[in-house]
Amino acid sequence: MKGVAELLKKSSTPLRSVRRREKLKGRLAWMLLLAALACYLIFRAMGSFGPAVRESVEYACKGIASDAIAGGIHRALEEQPDLYEGLYQLEYDSQGQVRTVTTNTARLNYVEICLGHAMNQILQENEEINVEIPLGSLLGWRFFTGKGPNIDFAMSQSGYVLSEVESSMESTGINQTDFQVKITFTIDMVASISGYIHTVEVQETVSVVQMVLSGETPNFYSRSSG
Repeated sequence: MKGVAELLKKSSTPLRSVRRREKLKGRLAWMLLLAALACYLIFRAMGSFGPAVRESVEYACKGIASDAIAGGIHRALEEQPDLYEGLYQLEYDSQGQVRTVTTNTARLNYVEICLGHAMNQILQENEEINVEIPLGSLLGWRFFTGKGPNIDFAMSQSGYVLSEVESSMESTGINQTDFQVKITFTIDMVASISGYIHTVEVQETVSVVQMVLSGETPNFYSRSSG
């Protein structure tokens, strides 16, 4: 009897080994299938950088650039509270009405440089910012939005902050004129992942002078002297 039991035990050992190998093969197959699915989803999201990906990346880049613009203005005005002073001069007629508005071009250029420099400082302090976007949001399928593992994008500034000054005078009603001096800032942001680079141009316009003048529309001039 003892010999029969030992024989049965020996014969069952290879069967258990076979079953274990089959289970391992099954698990390995599932792991490979999941890995292939993950690769497919990632390549679908990143391979062509489709509309959903561009939208997500552009939204993130605009947020970073907008924060830099607002932060730069705040920093420049903290350092020089009177920065916006002396940008224009009003001349009145004998009846107290504004007849001439003259902008100080040299002072405007100085303000433009100070603001742009402060914005560049903020961007350089955060030379590279990593933004995480859920993989599901990159696929363009509403069902998967906000789901799945996060994909890291490296966001950084490309070049320097560019700017352009524009002055305008526009009639807004009877005997009312809107006078504005605006500066448009342009920042090029770069988003990169796995060797793919996507450039986003962000533009924002801020008013450094805005006032409503009463009376007839005055003459408008600009001068370069300080």
